[in-house]
Amino acid sequence: MKITRSSLAVVAVLVPMAVLLSGCPWDDDDLVVAGRQGHAVDNNTVALWRLDESAATDNAADAAGSYALQQFGSPGVVAGQVGNARQLNGSTKFFERQGDAAFGTAMNGDWTYEGWVYLDNTFSTAGILFVYNGLNFSSVSSDVILAEVGIWSDRKIYWHQWHNFSPANDFTAGFSTSALPTGQFSHVAVSRTAQGGNQYTYRIYINGALDNTTANVAGLDYAVTGASHYIGLGAYTGNSGLGTGGAPLNARLDDTRISKVARSDNEVLQSYQRGQ
Repeated sequence: MKITRSSLAVVAVLVPMAVLLSGCPWDDDDLVVAGRQGHAVDNNTVALWRLDESAATDNAADAAGSYALQQFGSPGVVAGQVGNARQLNGSTKFFERQGDAAFGTAMNGDWTYEGWVYLDNTFSTAGILFVYNGLNFSSVSSDVILAEVGIWSDRKIYWHQWHNFSPANDFTAGFSTSALPTGQFSHVAVSRTAQGGNQYTYRIYINGALDNTTANVAGLDYAVTGASHYIGLGAYTGNSGLGTGGAPLNARLDDTRISKVARSDNEVLQSYQRGQ
């Protein structure tokens, strides 16, 4: 067979191209190896705890830079949805720290909680995912809870919107229609949107899909700045001070973001997809 000069030119091009593509950083194999991205840090991110620390005694770093959380009880380092995760035990393991005026402003307005949660088949006791509350749970306005998201004993996601502590100790509760499965990570999101006139709409999402919406929820009936409040991840902050948390969660937590806006349906879906 006669080999023409044009045929040799084609071969000369194809061989190096094959070599280049075999190590291409964007081929299918490398996309799998690159793994999951997790939640993004953007202008509306208040805090993002990747929870991918390498040691149980590590505090939880804030990828957004302002609110590193102190670990209590040395939550274990385990396999997560996006890199490592942290294992809480329903009693002594959780994360907390004091907030500030900026965090209080965020929790007084529109906000979104997003995170990956893993329940094992023994889960049966309600626990906190995220809370921004005063320490003493008293009738003093500075102790009121500004934001609360958790998992009920039936594995359904809940939120509490507090109205006051005195005289009625009054709040509204909302629940997901679906329960979280056991033995796998689920993406959970809860958002709060102001309607005007001190009324709010709450939305619950599971794995990127809207699960439940509750409108016309009354907000607090008095002003609370939240500057003296505390962040709890996996527990309430304690009555007698930081580190004695109540309603501790028995679960793995991974890649948890707090935003100062109510994320749209599409944004929540994108957050879920970034972890896939």
